[in-house]
Amino acid sequence: MYIHHWYGNSSTDPDSASWDYSVISIYDNNLDADGYKNDTNIKHTTTHEVGHSIGLAHTTDTYNKSTSLMTAGDEADRYINSPSAYDKNQLKSIWGN
Repeated sequence: MYIHHWYGNSSTDPDSASWDYSVISIYDNNLDADGYKNDTNIKHTTTHEVGHSIGLAHTTDTYNKSTSLMTAGDEADRYINSPSAYDKNQLKSIWGN
């Protein structure tokens, strides 16, 4: 899986420059190899990666990890498929209301 951010016609790091659009690629073989190839995990992974594409990082706040869509890896609750109040507040801090 990877996210590719684009500024004009060249790839860019979203933390160092503005970007026009992003491409999210989720590979079926990776999901299968990691044992995540089912509807619940596909929805979670896709929504999580969309979160990255709009600027959200992994949740590091211990209090919010259990409910956040953006919790990383094995700590993630894969039944969470929509942003939590914490995730929404992170978005507001990036993009405003």
